[in-house]
Amino acid sequence: MLARVGIMRCPSLLVALLPPSVLAYHGGDGCAQEYRQMARLNYPLPVSQAQVDLLVCEDVRSPNGSVTFQLANGSSLAPFPLTLQKRVYPNYAAEGEKYLNWSKAEVLAAKTDLLGNWLLGVHGNPPRDEVTWDAVKKAMPPLRQFNGGRVWTANRESGRDAAFALDGTNHIGGTPDPSDAARYLPGLKSSFFNFEGLIGGSLPIPLLNFPVAPVNGEPTMFWEMSVVPVAEGTGFQQPVFIRFLQVNASAQAGRAAPGTLYFDTFAYQPSACATEDLAGCSPARGYFAAMLDVHFFWERTWEQENRMRLALPQRADTDGGLLTLQAEHSLVLDMITRSVGIWPRYGILPGYDQASIGSDGFQEILTASTMASLEWGLFGYAHDVLDNYWTYFVRGQGQVLYRGPELAQHGRMLTNMAQYVRYTGDETLILKHLDKIDGVRWLLAKRRDAALAAHPQNDSRHGMPTGNDEADLWWRTVKNGVGTELPFISIAAEMWRGFRDCGEVLARIAERTKRQDVGRVAAAMNSVAPKVKEDLKRSMAKDAQGSFPRCMPYAAGSQTCGVLADAPSNRDSEPWRTYAEAFYSGALESETMAEILVWHQTQQGDGVNGSRLKLGVLAGCGGDVTCTDQFMTFTLHGWGYGLLQADQIDAFLLQYFAVSAHGYTPGTWIAPESANIDRSVSSVAYCTPAQLTAPIYLKWMLAFEDPISHTLWLGKASPRVWLSQGEVWRIDEVPTAYGRISLLVASSIDSEGVIRANLTVPESWARGAGPPGGVRLRLRAPGGWRMASTKVGGNDWGGYRPSDETVVLQNSDFTDTKWLASLQSITVRYAGSGGPSQEEQTFV
Repeated sequence: MLARVGIMRCPSLLVALLPPSVLAYHGGDGCAQEYRQMARLNYPLPVSQAQVDLLVCEDVRSPNGSVTFQLANGSSLAPFPLTLQKRVYPNYAAEGEKYLNWSKAEVLAAKTDLLGNWLLGVHGNPPRDEVTWDAVKKAMPPLRQFNGGRVWTANRESGRDAAFALDGTNHIGGTPDPSDAARYLPGLKSSFFNFEGLIGGSLPIPLLNFPVAPVNGEPTMFWEMSVVPVAEGTGFQQPVFIRFLQVNASAQAGRAAPGTLYFDTFAYQPSACATEDLAGCSPARGYFAAMLDVHFFWERTWEQENRMRLALPQRADTDGGLLTLQAEHSLVLDMITRSVGIWPRYGILPGYDQASIGSDGFQEILTASTMASLEWGLFGYAHDVLDNYWTYFVRGQGQVLYRGPELAQHGRMLTNMAQYVRYTGDETLILKHLDKIDGVRWLLAKRRDAALAAHPQNDSRHGMPTGNDEADLWWRTVKNGVGTELPFISIAAEMWRGFRDCGEVLARIAERTKRQDVGRVAAAMNSVAPKVKEDLKRSMAKDAQGSFPRCMPYAAGSQTCGVLADAPSNRDSEPWRTYAEAFYSGALESETMAEILVWHQTQQGDGVNGSRLKLGVLAGCGGDVTCTDQFMTFTLHGWGYGLLQADQIDAFLLQYFAVSAHGYTPGTWIAPESANIDRSVSSVAYCTPAQLTAPIYLKWMLAFEDPISHTLWLGKASPRVWLSQGEVWRIDEVPTAYGRISLLVASSIDSEGVIRANLTVPESWARGAGPPGGVRLRLRAPGGWRMASTKVGGNDWGGYRPSDETVVLQNSDFTDTKWLASLQSITVRYAGSGGPSQEEQTFV
């Protein structure tokens, strides 16, 4: 499978090396005036492997410059000239961007979500325009400190991490660090980087800028460190090329060469250089050839996977280009975290790469990777992720090779397998692992049967399966001999979803293939699923406490939304996990989720210090919810899913933007497992489930299937500013359970009062293969514009709803391919101010 996902053998060792004499600085010779020639190299063309002579030209006028690879003879030959952008972002807060109008202590102690409610203009705060990413970013300082590798890179085969601390040092040592390089490249004021980013958009090439000081009276304009991994052919090792670049005022103006040091992995290589203490004399060509290798490796990987493509508005308020690059880079980091292309790891070294028995079997690694890869169209990768886990980590009778099972995640595993079949049409995996799938079904059903027998029908615990919601609870369960397993609502909710989705898929396979074993498993799931949902609904209604917004307890029978006072372990009190998983299931009604949202915005719960949402994000302490000092991002996916299902768009955008801006490092976009709101306290280490929140949310913002009606929503939560006058956004090869679709939306809202859309769907929809609930194309116009009329294919179309800003396409409308082609011309005309009336608003 590895060849399909991009592990190919054409490393930079194939580059024909030029003699050192050509590596000298040449001013602007051969490059555009604003560029400086940094190297010259022969490089094989990606397809033909024919060698071409390239100049490497770099814009050193600012830290946000670029590197251009162009043919030395000045001609053009695809893909050259090729330009890779350099982008860095500050990892410190500007004045006025520290918790808005409040102190840090006030935000942490507040009983309500001060920041989030103010930005939304709800619960007594003055009304505001829709929240933007930039406004959320300015609400608190950026993420700067966390444990483990602070910035890192790797390739897809090594399983080794080139990880560096905030001062640019490697935790093992041996690589050059800024303080070493500063002896030869002066101007470094501090070895702790204060700007960070990437070279080449979403490529795993970290770029770090450090505070500078003048040298001999001349200003140092910027001082940077960059790390380029060898892209492939490394086995279980991870060599890298490291460059330090010093640009003073003379170099910036083109009067002198910038200062450079190039290293092939290590700081010291005996007798390699004129000096014996620092090996910064490695040829520049190795560094730049490796950069090209990385670019072509990932270009080839995305082409082979047929990854979804986005072209979103690049704006100062909500930058769709930034969100796209962040999401793409998150997919890269997920893939390079894995060893040998596919073996899971929760994190890296130093950090959450836990080298012990079964430590890689944490279920959230599987469920997050599977969801993200399916939603972005990485079907080959999704296949290998699922097959690896179900082969090596799922055991008989529903057990997993990990220190403890999380029963809500058992249901999600079944849902993931069903989603894989629905997205890809590939039934081989679900049939290959049918016995283990039945084992997961058996375990969940056994727990439900026990709950039916243990509690009478008038007890809210009746039929609510018990289990641990957090794998680490095994320590209490086994070592202390106490019963930590509780009837968390998420277990029943995700059991229903897994049984419903997997049962439906298996039933269709059984009907077509006439396989009795498949039919038996399908029938066992389908007979139980509706009853589980009924029990969940009854249990939550019985346990609900108080008046609106009622507390909806997260453990049946507990009658609290706070700390479970009688629980044998504090780890039982992780409601941020439970509510998110329950939202993920789709089992809760929209009104229920809306009420839970309002409760979290305004209440705390027994034994809890601080509001349950911070900046719209579920908060906790990591081990429990007695404090709410951290964004709990690694289990957050389902919370956003439920907000979208309930059409709580403002709340969805707030928490997505908050996670994007404050749950990731700026520019390098690395996500710790949870992020401390007090930025003076270091957060915990990087982990893949947290990393994948951004790409999952971005996909759902643009294309989301309702789990009950099976309506495909397009643009359901797209920011209003993206339909300002002149804006255009486009999504291509968007994966859905009904085939890939493409959509282009262009706004002439001010000049013509019109928004146009071009929707391309599979021809199979004309044969009944479209979404049963049809399509809702939501066009969220800014400034109070209201839908007045709609045309499809040039003909008047009555299927539009101003109240929820949608063009409505029923499944029965998809009658023939000619009509499908007419969807490539959708025109919506708007009347002036006066958007959806207050009573029609569905937002909280």
